[in-house]
Amino acid sequence: MNNLPQEIISVIKEKVSGQHWPPAESATGLNQSTFGILSVRLLLDLSPASKSFEVEQIRNHLRMLYSSDRFTVISGSSPEPILAEASAQMMHYQVGGKNFINVWGLLLEYMNHGLAAQGAVGELIGRTLSILAMDRAIDSLPAENTCELKYQSPVTVSQYYQALLSKEAWDKLRTSVPANRAQLSANSGSQTFEDAFKDAYFHFSQLWKGK
Repeated sequence: MNNLPQEIISVIKEKVSGQHWPPAESATGLNQSTFGILSVRLLLDLSPASKSFEVEQIRNHLRMLYSSDRFTVISGSSPEPILAEASAQMMHYQVGGKNFINVWGLLLEYMNHGLAAQGAVGELIGRTLSILAMDRAIDSLPAENTCELKYQSPVTVSQYYQALLSKEAWDKLRTSVPANRAQLSANSGSQTFEDAFKDAYFHFSQLWKGK
């Protein structure tokens, strides 16, 4: 029974990638499979002009249908943690020293091909930076401090921001004190960011929204 989650993840990987896992070659270009991998974690919306692509995602069980009529399809990626774990493992799987998928290259294709919903680019960049920072923080943990589903592991606030920011930016943030310290008690107003959040954790592996 202990191997059951990983066995399920192996099935998900083959279903989503459309090939036996592990693969012999890196994925090439944006397609139904690579879009599905990224969408689970990065909350990729689709523009109305990409209806045929969206319908194919639904048909292949890579996207959930919320509602539809003759003109409009509303769908989204599944919020299941085990799907997010499989997606994370595929995103970071190495083939010949390179990642199985090129995250930023695929997102550029997603935008250049007109699949992205209008006005979504800025938020998408922020979501991607956040998810990748979380993954880097988890990858830096000792193996004994990670969960059975690795990319579901919590990390401290400090570990997350160290992975997200440059060293210079993190050094400024960690020693910063509240901007409204005049309205706080002497103890609270003098606490640095690092001390204030020393016992706080982040715990997320994907981004999603309900319909």
